[in-house]
Amino acid sequence: MTASPPSDPPALPESDEAVAAAVAETLAMEMPAGCVPGVAMNARLLAGHWAVLREARNG
Repeated sequence: MTASPPSDPPALPESDEAVAAAVAETLAMEMPAGCVPGVAMNARLLAGHWAVLREARNG
């Protein structure tokens, strides 16, 4: 049995606050204000990696 490929992640919002809020909602947790810039930066970094991996897989 082969696993179906995961779908593309949703587009990230523009603002750091909106990105961090989306991550917090996904994880069902509160996001401390001091974590917002780092969470947003890492979410964008992971989205970039995701795009590279999808491109490599799809050729």
